[in-house]
Amino acid sequence: MAGKNRRISTIWVALILCGISSSVSSHLSFREAS
Repeated sequence: MAGKNRRISTIWVALILCGISSSVSSHLSFREAS
């Protein structure tokens, strides 16, 4: 059970990092375009 919870938390961390990096990249490209 503990291993399953660890895998779920790892997936959540990866999703959060993906969202942060995508929002940062879109923010940077938006600043460069304007």
